[in-house]
Amino acid sequence: MTYIGGADIAYLYASIGIITVTPVAVFLCALVQVRKERRKK
Repeated sequence: MTYIGGADIAYLYASIGIITVTPVAVFLCALVQVRKERRKK
């Protein structure tokens, strides 16, 4: 049953990846918005 173990590990990595990537993506989006606002002024 190594396939199930591999699937669990892949799911774990995917969860960790989403948890680490999401805040970074939100931060980058906020940074872009701030830069756009500064360019308008």
